[in-house]
Amino acid sequence: MLLALAIVLLSTGASTMIYEVVLIREFTVILGSSFYSSAVVLSSVMLGLSIGAYVFGRLSLNPVKTLFAIELAIALISIIIIPLSRKIANFDWNLEVFLSFLIPLIPATLMGGEIPLAVKILSKDKNVGEATGICYSLDTLGGIIGSLASGFFLIPTFGSLKTVLFAGVLNMFGALSINALDYKLRIPAKALKRSLIFALAVSVICIAYVTSNVVDFSTQNELYEGFYILNVTQTKYQTIVIAYHDYLGKCLFLDGSLQISDVGDEPYSEALTLPALVTLLSHRKPVDVLIIGGGDLGVAEVLTRFPKEDVRSIKLVEIDPKVVELSKKYLKSMNRECWKDDRLKIIYEDCRKFLKDTRDKFDLVIVDLPDPKDDLSATMYSLEFYNTVYNVLSDDGIMVTQATSADYALGNESFAVIVKTLQASKFPIVRPYRYYVPSFGMWGFVLASKRYDPLNLTKEDIRRVTKEINLHTYDEDVHFAMFALPPWLKKRIESAEVNTIDKPVLLYSESR
Repeated sequence: MLLALAIVLLSTGASTMIYEVVLIREFTVILGSSFYSSAVVLSSVMLGLSIGAYVFGRLSLNPVKTLFAIELAIALISIIIIPLSRKIANFDWNLEVFLSFLIPLIPATLMGGEIPLAVKILSKDKNVGEATGICYSLDTLGGIIGSLASGFFLIPTFGSLKTVLFAGVLNMFGALSINALDYKLRIPAKALKRSLIFALAVSVICIAYVTSNVVDFSTQNELYEGFYILNVTQTKYQTIVIAYHDYLGKCLFLDGSLQISDVGDEPYSEALTLPALVTLLSHRKPVDVLIIGGGDLGVAEVLTRFPKEDVRSIKLVEIDPKVVELSKKYLKSMNRECWKDDRLKIIYEDCRKFLKDTRDKFDLVIVDLPDPKDDLSATMYSLEFYNTVYNVLSDDGIMVTQATSADYALGNESFAVIVKTLQASKFPIVRPYRYYVPSFGMWGFVLASKRYDPLNLTKEDIRRVTKEINLHTYDEDVHFAMFALPPWLKKRIESAEVNTIDKPVLLYSESR
């Protein structure tokens, strides 16, 4: 009896945590922040577990039969829970939060009934205290295994949909163990009937697994309405989607957020790169450049337009090799195969570790990271991070970062915080600016310099540096126009807070 219940509790504990990890990840994409998704899913699951424990603990039901039914029900829910979760995207945000809370509640309530029922079964052989301790310890151990396996192996390897189906298979094992327990309890007729039900449920799970790729592609299409999906790739870091849009052209999405598009690449990459690079080159050359992020290679392409006499070396630090691989395959219209330039060296590493360990000094650091929409990404827009970048710059070096939306209507909170944070850093010169990017609206950037001020250039300086370079959205007039901020935005910056690792105050601006 104990072995059968151990299998049930280990498998159900693991499946519970797999559900939690996967749903937190899915709802992060929908709600825009891991703060929100974690709070919603954890509170929903805890409420469901408490309701289930109370209800099933009080009901006078056959514990073996009820536990078998619960395991099968949870297994079957695994088929629909991810497609259902993705259906709520693009609703009103408050409704999305409510539905994100509601969806985990039903399976969590069923899961909450597992321990009281298992305790009732085990109490036939052991006292209640011992039975309760055994059941809780086994369920907790299964949860530990499930959470580690889902985060470090299952989701990166198989994706969300198949990972949840795997959790359903674990519940099927639990149901099978209960059935075996019934044979030991000498109720073969009832167990045989449940065997037929079990076989039917197994068939449904198998069909769901076989068709999971089609379902996954279909639900992804619903998340990216108006786009034709060319590729969906799940890595241990993120979901990468390459899609085509009639107006935007080819687009790169990371975890549901648009990073770059055919029509947005030129204005975005030139705006991020050129004000800082031209400022440096007007004073000295050649320069050594570090790109943090930028796996779509758009910024690298702009840098490789300049001759070796101007840009001597380019290092690009990207954590996810698949981003670069897919960009090389699908986004050639943007990066123009710039990776073939022998000055470009791509390093696959966490940028925080690279900045900490490198002994190199760079004249220009370009930070081209995804928007700060969770606690981890917010650390790379923190005071501590910017001071670390300051330390790897040469004595007259410049840093520039993309700084999210600086648009009156579409959002500007994060931009103001990033500017305020850099103003509090070691950099003596901080110049925020913005430029219109078709994919995003009015987009923000911040240049931080140890010595040279981009506003002290002359138009002749800019013409001299760029006259032989093929540029499309930048010239001497655009340069100065970028730095002209409206009064309302200046006031927003003045009232913003500084973002630190200890206090990540960045607000997610949902436009990129």
